[in-house]
Amino acid sequence: MSEKAEDSGKLEIVTPQGHEEDDKPKKMRMAKKNACDSCGKCCGMGGPVLQKEDMGLLMSGTLSQDSLYAVREGELVFVPGEQEPKEFFIEVIKVKEKNEGGECFFYEGSGTCRIYENRPAQCRDYQCWAPSECLTGIDSTRILRKDIFGGVPFLMDAIARHNEKCSYEKLGVSLARAAGGDEEGMEDVIDMLQYDNSLRELLKEKLGITPDAADLVLGRPLIKTINAFGFYVVQEGETFTIMPIETERKETP
Repeated sequence: MSEKAEDSGKLEIVTPQGHEEDDKPKKMRMAKKNACDSCGKCCGMGGPVLQKEDMGLLMSGTLSQDSLYAVREGELVFVPGEQEPKEFFIEVIKVKEKNEGGECFFYEGSGTCRIYENRPAQCRDYQCWAPSECLTGIDSTRILRKDIFGGVPFLMDAIARHNEKCSYEKLGVSLARAAGGDEEGMEDVIDMLQYDNSLRELLKEKLGITPDAADLVLGRPLIKTINAFGFYVVQEGETFTIMPIETERKETP
């Protein structure tokens, strides 16, 4: 949970309108922000990480499986305001963004949240006026996929096999080998892409799990997350072609 700092105010530059008594424009002043003013900036920084106290939002349907995704251990994620992706060392469940690294799925613009009265704990606890204050103890408070799907052995087995076959540690090593001209490294990457793709198809066929919901069960497709490693994939049926992103940029007019 958040720990309050001694000075929780954040100085902001305020540009007042109008003129002083001598008809000169009013001077800028510094104001200390100490409460939420519904500016919506935090909503543009991506979806929140779910915590155990948010399970009620899942049970009530406020948060649907289609609106969530799993960030797997070792995954590289682009963070708003940063050029380089950030590695997640633990598994977390997040509310989806409208686009890569963009606004929260439930943000409607103009400081309006579609589920504000029932927003997740991280949204309620976040204090934008005190950026040095952050949520601590995420390791013990976060929701894991086993908390959601623990009662479905088939899904838990699929998650375990997928984590083993398509771990981001293996993907990173194989991509590095492939970039160095190792054909076996490239074959390993293609095997992972094919396995990831076929398992999603199996979940859809056997359990009716939509691609959006599969993002929660298995995490986002490797064909998308591989971009953070500096590569992009062209898929044609079961055939995958992997290219460095720099090559894509050079070939784009």
